[in-house]
Amino acid sequence: TFDENMAKGTGNILIKKTSDDSTVQTIDVTSGSVTISSTQVTINPADLANATEYYVVMASGVLTDTASPTPNSFGGISSTTEWSFTTIQSDVTAPTVNTFSPADGATDVAIGTNLVITFDESMAKGTGSILIKKYSDDSTVQTIAVGDTTVSGAEVTINPADLSNGVRYYVTIASGVLTDTSTATNNYAGISSKDTWDFTTIQGDTTAPTVSSYNPLDNATDVAITANLVITFDENMAKGTGNILIKK
Repeated sequence: TFDENMAKGTGNILIKKTSDDSTVQTIDVTSGSVTISSTQVTINPADLANATEYYVVMASGVLTDTASPTPNSFGGISSTTEWSFTTIQSDVTAPTVNTFSPADGATDVAIGTNLVITFDESMAKGTGSILIKKYSDDSTVQTIAVGDTTVSGAEVTINPADLSNGVRYYVTIASGVLTDTSTATNNYAGISSKDTWDFTTIQGDTTAPTVSSYNPLDNATDVAITANLVITFDENMAKGTGNILIKK
């Protein structure tokens, strides 16, 4: 930001690495990477490297004021210390799991339950698949492409097809199927052990329904000829196949 309105002159703005004075970017002042709004000059370089000290240099005349008829040149920057800065340290730490849902070792899990992993940082989809395996024989019952999962911040939701009742399952994920969102793209190490995230679905109902009452009652008399016949069971019911017979 200058003390008066500015304009583009001619020449380049250089971004250099402090450690060895090498030029990492050369930006033509007349390019779209340099914009001027009154007293403010904005330089938009390509992304720089993490954890690196840089400095900026430009020759006299690269920028000028707006004086008329002859603009005055900005004297430029030649010192390595006049405008130097250091970029942020890159995230080099792999994401870790805070919680699994259902929890590891959970029982009575509904067969249609979503599987949710909550991490310690925002996550992104990598490449590969998430496997759901049967604990008893290590067979793979479902392979879910990571592209079919939902990622929201630190939460990854896996929506498998309904599982079977009364079965113990475990989940495996290869390294790189999930990553963090840092510029370094650190991979989640994954799950290889069958005991890291296993759970057992709820036992299925294997008890036949029984009748609570008949209406009209068994052996009832004086029943209206138009009466409906009602059976009340001990649990919710559905239609199967076949016929109901009324006999004399």
